[in-house]
Amino acid sequence: MELHKVFYEFLIVTVPAVALYFTGWGYLYYYLDAFGISISEVHIDVPTIFIYSLPVVQDALERYLGFLIFVVLFAPAVCVIVYSQSNQKNKERIESSLASMRGAVSKMSVWSKLAILIVLMGVSAFSMLPVINRAAQDTASRVWKGPATFVIALPSLSDKIKSSPLEEQYDSCSKAESLRLIYSDDSAYYLLCVNAGDDSGQGDVFEVRRKEGLVSVRFAASG
Repeated sequence: MELHKVFYEFLIVTVPAVALYFTGWGYLYYYLDAFGISISEVHIDVPTIFIYSLPVVQDALERYLGFLIFVVLFAPAVCVIVYSQSNQKNKERIESSLASMRGAVSKMSVWSKLAILIVLMGVSAFSMLPVINRAAQDTASRVWKGPATFVIALPSLSDKIKSSPLEEQYDSCSKAESLRLIYSDDSAYYLLCVNAGDDSGQGDVFEVRRKEGLVSVRFAASG
């Protein structure tokens, strides 16, 4: 009995937390990848991952709210109506089927239930990937096409970058306040610079360390 209690506590508390964590991590993975940044490069703490799950939840609600309302409210109501309008024989069949299902579930061991739960979570995670990817790509698209968002003073260029031919572009973007913030953590900023009037969907991503200044530059393309 104690194992069953632990299982249901896990079902109620842990499963939603795991789902939100997976959603936030997947969102950051796809979003950063849109700019050629590996998620392993950035420092992401657990609260940040949970925060980044919210855009996916919001996007899913906006797109599938009607379907969710149908599943939660109308589908059970339809089942109740169908049951109430059935004749006595069909009612007995439905009740017998439900009783058999409850009996089968109650006889299952905790480990069997856990195995089924893990499989269902895996299938759900796989089915959520397109939704997560779409939300991340929508945000990345707004960064590509949106106005400058990073206008504070940047650290000076590091010595190893000063000889780079891209120094002028970095300096030009910085002075023109045309840098767009992609992501920042406790040690670095990742900034996008797109040439004014360039509709090719290409740009440069600057990695600016808070202490060292500019340490790397990479090419990125939208879409």
